[in-house]
This record gives sequence, C-alpha cells and structure tokens, in this order.
Amino acid sequence: MKNSLLSLLFFVCFASALAQPTIDQADWHQGSLVLRSGLELNGEIYFDQVTKVVLFKSQQMIKAFSSHQVQSFKFLEQSFGILREFVAYDFNQHSHYPRKEFLEVILKGPLTLLRRHRDLPEIGVNLNTQRVDGQPDTFDYSTGFSYFVLIQNQFVALKKFRKEILPLISKDFSQEISQLIKEKSLHTFALDHQIKLINHYNFLKRLQMNSTFTNQEVAIHP
Repeated sequence: MKNSLLSLLFFVCFASALAQPTIDQADWHQGSLVLRSGLELNGEIYFDQVTKVVLFKSQQMIKAFSSHQVQSFKFLEQSFGILREFVAYDFNQHSHYPRKEFLEVILKGPLTLLRRHRDLPEIGVNLNTQRVDGQPDTFDYSTGFSYFVLIQNQFVALKKFRKEILPLISKDFSQEISQLIKEKSLHTFALDHQIKLINHYNFLKRLQMNSTFTNQEVAIHP
C-alpha cells in the first residue's frame, strides 16, 4: 500500500505538468468505458481534459462521448503505472444547477478525493523554488487541477483542508491523526501531506467499520 501511495503522490504532482497533446499526438491507453445504459466497452481510451470529451477506439470504431453519455471510464497510464479512473458527477462549483462533469478519482473510501482540470490554471511558483529549510518545494506550484473531497454528497474544496476537512478527520481519530502529523513531520497546507492524511483516515475508518461488523456477527452468532 505504501508503494502504491507513493506512486499516486508522484503522479498527482507531476502528471499535470506534461504538455497537453493534440488529438493527432494523443497517447491512447488501454482501458474500459461504462455507458449510462450500463454497457461496458473495452478498448483504447483518450480523455481530452480541455474539451471534456472521452474518445474510445476499438478495431471497429472511434467514437467520442460526453459526460452525459458515460457513467465512468478508466485506463492505465503506462508512464506512471497508475490506473486512472474518471466518474461523471453532477458538479458545478459556482451554480445551484449542476451539470455532468468528469472528475478523476484520486482516493476511494469513506472520504473520496477527486480532482478536475482547471481551464485556466493559476500561475504557480517555479518548480525549483527552495523552502526556508533548503529543500525543493515541489508542491509550491500550480498543478493545473482543483481538488475536492466528497463529503455527504457535497464537494468540499481541498484548499479548505485545515478549516473543514482536518477537523472532520480529527473528530473520529484525533490521537491517530495527531500522531501521524508528528511522526512524519507533515504540513497540513501541503498537497501531498493532505493526501496522506486523508488516505490514513480512510484506512482507520475501514478498520473501524470492519471491527464493528465483526463484533455484530459475534453478537448475533455466539
């Protein structure tokens, strides 16, 4: 699990720095796509994050699908060895009238971490910027994505981590979260550290849920 999380963090930080290819230059990836009807298609996938259109290619056809036609799709990002998954959610950050949009699933669990491509990324600090401790600050630049945590069907921006998300995960596991922050010298404003904390919370929550389920079984079947 540790190696998988490290690969995920590396991908989250650096994949977005790659240049956006044209369709002719697009790298197709082996994957699958699930339509709203429930039909699953297996073939090659290319997702254009600018137009929000997913292209599907098989021996028989090449077809473009929108978020209104597709429930989810996933493909293997060979360069990073990461399985990328996208789900069409009812999402609109600035309106009471959400529309279907593909969001990439970064973490699954009691707290689901998602991200969406920003059409106009903010200007970030140079990748080689040094922190005050002399170490490269690889997260002090724009990733080109906005991150959200799905909490009770609400999308909470990850930029509100210290104000809304950290109090939530600390409510259930205050000692464990505080201990991890101390032992790993985590900074709650850093993207990679926030992901580690959410991932740890999900791990603890699953253990708690499994333990509760096991105890219930014992009570029912003495």
